[in-house]
Amino acid sequence: MSSAINDPKYKKILEVIIFEITKKNAIMYKKELGKGGFSKVYEVNYKGYILVCKMQILKEKEPTTNVKKKNIEKEMNLITKINHINIIKTLFIFKNEVTLKVKKKIKKDKSYQIKDEKETYLVYNILMEKASYFDLAVFGFYFHNSYLLRQSNKRENIKYLNNLSQILIFNFIQQILSGIYYLKQYNYVTFDLKPENIVLTNNLILKLIDFSLMGKINENNSVGEENNSFSLSFKSTFSVMGPEYYDENKKNISNKNLEKIEIFSLGCIIYFLIFNKNVYDNKYKNNIGFNKNKNIEILEESKKKLKENDYYDKELIDFIEKCLNQNIEERLSIKNCFENEFIYKTNKKYKKIMNNNYNEKTKIFIEFQKLDQLKKIKKCKKFNFEKLKKIN
Repeated sequence: MSSAINDPKYKKILEVIIFEITKKNAIMYKKELGKGGFSKVYEVNYKGYILVCKMQILKEKEPTTNVKKKNIEKEMNLITKINHINIIKTLFIFKNEVTLKVKKKIKKDKSYQIKDEKETYLVYNILMEKASYFDLAVFGFYFHNSYLLRQSNKRENIKYLNNLSQILIFNFIQQILSGIYYLKQYNYVTFDLKPENIVLTNNLILKLIDFSLMGKINENNSVGEENNSFSLSFKSTFSVMGPEYYDENKKNISNKNLEKIEIFSLGCIIYFLIFNKNVYDNKYKNNIGFNKNKNIEILEESKKKLKENDYYDKELIDFIEKCLNQNIEERLSIKNCFENEFIYKTNKKYKKIMNNNYNEKTKIFIEFQKLDQLKKIKKCKKFNFEKLKKIN
């Protein structure tokens, strides 16, 4: 969103814009769900349906408006064509211009005059299905900060009760891979796959959202429009930015390797779900000296922590490590992930889940999660199982 719109003194302008758009499109903005980049996300009522609306506002005369406008319309052209269970469905798109009168101080000679001026705003409303109960970032936080975790802090011998079920992790991996594989068929890479951009529905279906950094891979190894070089388009969010983002030459990044950027992000997401902590701590985010060497150093520390985790099967830990391989050439591809024996073929519990419909999967997940947790704590003599029944 325009920086002006995020400024508190423009709050009234935003309210007027919302009022005008409501009149033009018969849409009712109910509550703000979040914001990021240059957009705001609202829950809305449109013709009796509760939907999610991503509103993007650009001030017509700002220097960066044309670039932002181009990116928004590129995203709009893409998302209207997408139809996949693991990608949020876009239903309608409205584009409006709103012209307002604003009072401005104009310097004349040595004094200032108050003058009414017209300002025009370009307003994009992207209406999507309301499929989210929370994103994976919120889910991870909730899971690791639940009542059970607070109890386990008092009793070290039941710490495993707070680990996310391995079966659920398998399913999340499969769904994320399914979404990014679908986009790969159209030569698209999201460049911003992270827990905050994956929402979880009430029946445990994951949906990818927010394609503002999406790039189309062309035959000449560039991303985006034909005149847009690869290096200029190469961007992401700090928490999922692997070593290749700090490689000045980017010599190992080719067309066939671009999808492996998504696989690195997948490893970061699963790491977050296990530890409720990003591979890269945000304390380094604005550090000017943060470079490829520092990136790899932190990555190795995170891998060491993975190996020390004794709750999950070794094969799953190995899979995550391969996703987080610092060498993009050696990292898993999407095809490698689908061919992984442990995740897709040899795990009978997972295979049984994948052969049921989504409603049945929900019941199985919940049961397996309880069984997995109970299995790990049966050896704890002091644990009160009656209390566990009441909690569940």
